[in-house]
Amino acid sequence: MKTYIFAAIALLPACLPDTLRAQEQTDTTSVQVTDSTVVVTSEHRLSDIDFQLPLSVRISDKKEQGDGTASSHGNKLTSTALRIGQANAIGSQVNTTFGQSWEFALECLEIHHTIAPHWHVNYGLWLNWRNYRLTGKQQFTFADDGSLVLAPYPEGSHPKFSRIKIYSMEVPLTATYSINGKIDVDFGPIFSFNRRTSVKTRYDLDGKGKKDYHQGIHANRFTIDLLAQVRYGELGLYFKYSPMDVLNKDWAPRFHGFSTGLCLFY
Repeated sequence: MKTYIFAAIALLPACLPDTLRAQEQTDTTSVQVTDSTVVVTSEHRLSDIDFQLPLSVRISDKKEQGDGTASSHGNKLTSTALRIGQANAIGSQVNTTFGQSWEFALECLEIHHTIAPHWHVNYGLWLNWRNYRLTGKQQFTFADDGSLVLAPYPEGSHPKFSRIKIYSMEVPLTATYSINGKIDVDFGPIFSFNRRTSVKTRYDLDGKGKKDYHQGIHANRFTIDLLAQVRYGELGLYFKYSPMDVLNKDWAPRFHGFSTGLCLFY
């Protein structure tokens, strides 16, 4: 490979226009060779104008094995992804109906580090938005001491919904096993930093729409979720479960989060 590169460099001056070669007064070329890079710098002088023509060629040290996996270790910045799924509250005190709550997550940054053939670990930064929505006869509201409780709607009202919304920054630390270079299986923990929370309730009373909205409910600021995911090409299916309480058990109803949905990689 290096022989072809040097041959191309040697022919480079012949590619210059005749008018430029006729005006050349000095021509200096320097070559620097390392294990993985060949850097050539040519200095030409046209009348009183100096210019440099740098040429850098990167030669990879990694070799592909027969199954398409890399034989050497390294980091790789991967494509981002959008997750769209159903979020559910699971617990004796809060239990949402499947199909009523949503989760959206954006993988802003993710890095893969190859540790062995077929295996790599992943870490990065995700943004997550999810809600837990009640559509029954109970609502999220606040007691006199400031704790979040479940209570009936006002008498004579017509409930619409009552929901909790949580915005989080997530740091994944997962492992991936690649099958034949086509199917990836991911699993591992996700460290969630829950930054913004709110509760909103809507209902009709005496023919008028009512809305109660509050920010800063008693959510746990840090939780750990468990992720399992299967990816084929640009499409994936994920499952995520939170073994920790989503809300502070001393100030709010207890429940765990479970979500499942699709991943779109781009």
